[in-house]
Amino acid sequence: MPRGTGRLEKIRQSLSTLSVEELQQIRRSQTSSYPHAHLPPTQEQIYDESFDTQQILSSDEHQQRQDQGRRTSFQQGLEVQQLQKLQSSPARFVHWASCFIFSIITMTSAILISKGNSHLTNQTESSETWGIALPAVTLALSSIAVLMYLFPLTRFWIENRKIEGLLIITMSFVWAAAVAIISDPKDGLAVDSNGAVTNGNVYYFAWAGFVSSLTLLVSYLRSAFHVDVVGEIQSRSARLNLWSALLPTSIAVMASSANIFANQCTGPSHPASNMYCMRTLYGVTLGTCSSFIALLIVIIKMALSRVPFLVEAVSSFLLVPYFVFGVAIITYQNGPGYVYLYLC
Repeated sequence: MPRGTGRLEKIRQSLSTLSVEELQQIRRSQTSSYPHAHLPPTQEQIYDESFDTQQILSSDEHQQRQDQGRRTSFQQGLEVQQLQKLQSSPARFVHWASCFIFSIITMTSAILISKGNSHLTNQTESSETWGIALPAVTLALSSIAVLMYLFPLTRFWIENRKIEGLLIITMSFVWAAAVAIISDPKDGLAVDSNGAVTNGNVYYFAWAGFVSSLTLLVSYLRSAFHVDVVGEIQSRSARLNLWSALLPTSIAVMASSANIFANQCTGPSHPASNMYCMRTLYGVTLGTCSSFIALLIVIIKMALSRVPFLVEAVSSFLLVPYFVFGVAIITYQNGPGYVYLYLC
């Protein structure tokens, strides 16, 4: 039976029992409600009204479903953020503990070096003082963070707080200064005048502490401010992370080769024409060219989000044989990388 038929039959039965005057009054009242008709609502009008009512109800239900979906998405987003914080916190505690251990090893080794050196110049004495003082500062900062992370009450006041960010930034700068002093061959704290590493504990653990501080900084930015540095680099452009890794590597090769060349291949007693110095000069050229190409591509990718494929392809095809030949002559016997392993 069509919708509204029963109601229409009831209206017809009631109208058959009314008089003419009553019918006219009904027409007048219906005209005010339906100005385009002089009769009671027809079956189609009754059906349209019921259909409009269903549309209103369905739109309300749709709005309620949308609101519920928004609330669900918001709750899921909060759960994801909380999960990221829970996942990053244990990893960050591990890095804090690593910095604590690296600081102890670096400071202890620097103290032993200072006690073993009997003939000290003013510059060497100043470098050894800073080589002990800077790891001591990182040891104090990492000790504060480790102790606060161990207890739930104090962990609440440091985890993802501004105080943790301040500790991380301060420690990163201190480690950077320590690495610069320890790696300087003029000071002779961990590297001799020829650029060779004389004390591996001081040299390598200082670099390990610096890398750990940078890892802490990235983890803090991700969990506290939702700044995903690694994700931004990966999503910014294809292969941007690879070119970004090539840049510091090339700079290290260039700087190390230039330092060796300046110390051992200059002056009348060190002719630059021998095989050792020519290979060292090749390392300087290799590091300079690859640094320039990597820096140029990284800048273009960060600014424009893409680099023409032909430019990347040609640069890669030029650098691959250049590096293959460089590894062979730099790390082979009578090469600078054969003596100084950090150039490998």
